[in-house]
Amino acid sequence: MLIACATCRRQYDADHLEVGERVRCLCGASMQVPERRSHVAQVRHCSACGASVEAGAERCEYCRGSILPPDREHGGTCPECFARLGVGARHCMECGISIAPTRVRILRVDAACPRCAEPLVQRITESATLTECSSCGGLWLPESFFQELVESKDLSPLGKSPVPPSPESREPEQVRYLKCPDCHAVMHRKNFASCSGVIIDWCRGHGFWFDDEELARITRFVSEGGLDKARRLDVARAKQDLRRAKESADWGQRMRGSSSPGAPQPGSGEDLLADALLALIAAGISRLFRLFL
Repeated sequence: MLIACATCRRQYDADHLEVGERVRCLCGASMQVPERRSHVAQVRHCSACGASVEAGAERCEYCRGSILPPDREHGGTCPECFARLGVGARHCMECGISIAPTRVRILRVDAACPRCAEPLVQRITESATLTECSSCGGLWLPESFFQELVESKDLSPLGKSPVPPSPESREPEQVRYLKCPDCHAVMHRKNFASCSGVIIDWCRGHGFWFDDEELARITRFVSEGGLDKARRLDVARAKQDLRRAKESADWGQRMRGSSSPGAPQPGSGEDLLADALLALIAAGISRLFRLFL
């Protein structure tokens, strides 16, 4: 279900929200999730380009797209007139508005800081809209925005890094698991890139919470070649795992002996080593793709 802000007309996916909940738009306006209702659209516009169409037309005269019957499988509800939308529709067939939901998850009006419980506020910049706590300085970033930020700072190719940075030494702090300001589930804690020394709080599918200065420490770590160091450590761990697997396979082969020299038997050292290699390759690919999480 899509809802639209009455002030700026931004559209949002409200499937994860309950009817009656109040949420805040990126423009600052508050809006309430309406009761879910829909009706079969009266075909007045092309769902592909939005041009007006004559009653009973089978193709749009402007873009030559097919005009599907309004009772076909629908992919949502128009946020303005609540008419059913066709799957992949870019315009409402009844009122003709463009269907372009904002690609962020809106927070409830009462969303509180997971660290100090003070209300969260949104700050709009030229490149993004940031959700932050004006009391403790914490920052909430969507997953996609943080990933793009890390990629933009990771300018050092493997093997060409300057002196790899070491984790900053800080006093150990009391471990406290925080709740996601969006869904209120307990977030995961993980050492960024496994060697940065910055413990990040993460809710899959929603975003990352950074305490004051944590994001600055991460960007500095990445800019100075930290991910290159993490990749080197990952390769070293994979080599160590491979060496241990080979030693285990050789030991198993010696213990079992060889009943028919020449061809490896099921469960032999060669089979174990091959399985270990496949597992390490799969693990290495996974680690490279999700290195910073």
